[in-house]
Amino acid sequence: MYVINSTELIPAVQKQWRMASFAGIAADTGKLVGMSKPALEIMHKDVTNEHGFSVNWSKYIPPVWANRIMEKTTTEAVWGPKNPYKGPAIAETWKIFESGFLTLSVFSFAKYIYPLLVRAHERIADATTQYIHEGGHEKASRLVKKKIPRAPPSVWY
Repeated sequence: MYVINSTELIPAVQKQWRMASFAGIAADTGKLVGMSKPALEIMHKDVTNEHGFSVNWSKYIPPVWANRIMEKTTTEAVWGPKNPYKGPAIAETWKIFESGFLTLSVFSFAKYIYPLLVRAHERIADATTQYIHEGGHEKASRLVKKKIPRAPPSVWY
């Protein structure tokens, strides 16, 4: 196993993708996450050349769809079954908020100049408050359980 501990080395290693490929590791991980046998066979086929699935997955799976799947699976893994960021509308709202939260927190007149950003912040806050009020954090990951105090939901209002 090799560990790359310098960002300057990443481009050089990526140019040698046939020699230093993570495709085999990704394919093996499929078994851990419950992929079907036919899916595993597809992922393991041609892991060291440009014709394999792991190298060319974006030809088979549209990037927009893949991004949405990644958002859904990661937020549900963290937030649990009552994931407050479920659905494309709230995911888009999060992207708006995330892109400008620093502006919102530093610029005192942001609510007058960036109303879209302020509305995104309010929607995210409402979704999170509702999530806590409904006890969603009780069935979430340990990360969420540690971040959300054990105070009753009424304290959050």
